[in-house]
Amino acid sequence: MAFALTALPVAAFAERAPEVLNRTTRWTLDEGLDACQLYARFGEGDAAVIAKLSRYEPGEAFDLALLGKRMKSPEPVGEAKLDFGLAKTAQTSHPMNGHLGDYDASFFGEMRLDGWHSSRFGEVGQPITPEQEAQVTGVTIQFKSERPFRLEFGKLAGPLAMLRRCADGLVTAWGYDVQVQKKLQRRVTPKSSVSKWLTSADYPTGSLRMGESGFVKVRLDVDPAGAITDCHVAQRTNQPEFATAVCKAILKRAALDPALDEHGQPVRSYLLLGFRFEIE
Repeated sequence: MAFALTALPVAAFAERAPEVLNRTTRWTLDEGLDACQLYARFGEGDAAVIAKLSRYEPGEAFDLALLGKRMKSPEPVGEAKLDFGLAKTAQTSHPMNGHLGDYDASFFGEMRLDGWHSSRFGEVGQPITPEQEAQVTGVTIQFKSERPFRLEFGKLAGPLAMLRRCADGLVTAWGYDVQVQKKLQRRVTPKSSVSKWLTSADYPTGSLRMGESGFVKVRLDVDPAGAITDCHVAQRTNQPEFATAVCKAILKRAALDPALDEHGQPVRSYLLLGFRFEIE
């Protein structure tokens, strides 16, 4: 149920010149209690796309939401390839399709500019340097066999620096010491596969009957004994039933090993998880 990415060769992009959408607004940072969101608009009229990068904790990963008429799809789950220009391979992802407010939207989870993806739970990739961030000038996106389009970011280093500072501020707002969390010897670790925490019986009956899909991202506060003290919904699709189902199932079935500080002592920390509900 967690978001996942797979690498594909850059050559997998169709040999068609991408439609270029230049940025038409400034990058804007929205600082919330559960997430930091950086967004801008590209292109004009019906071709316009709003790109929103959401970060829920310090690190390199972010969720990407693309909003606009071209994201309208009858399929609840799509398929797309993305290239930020840092990696030798393009990323392929299966975004959730739906709506955000009045906009058609595609939601991509756990993206990185360099295309790295973990092969096991808790694996952390190499930091992306400010110099690497400065090399990223846009992203090329292709949905299945459609013509690719490119969002021209302009200079991204400054906006990403703001996003990084905002993410550090989130941890402080949650009552954690940022430096303690950054130096953890071990992060909060599930004792069993996260995929087993939710079952088909947890799918909300009403949403199942209506054929609705959705995703939920939660933050678990975990005490030094490994007990969950709270389940915060950091992001979700419009249906609140999905969020209720996730937290209820987690509190019922999850078993966790606590985080260890740099000295190997159990310490209060948190765990971020993403779940998606799909009807196959």
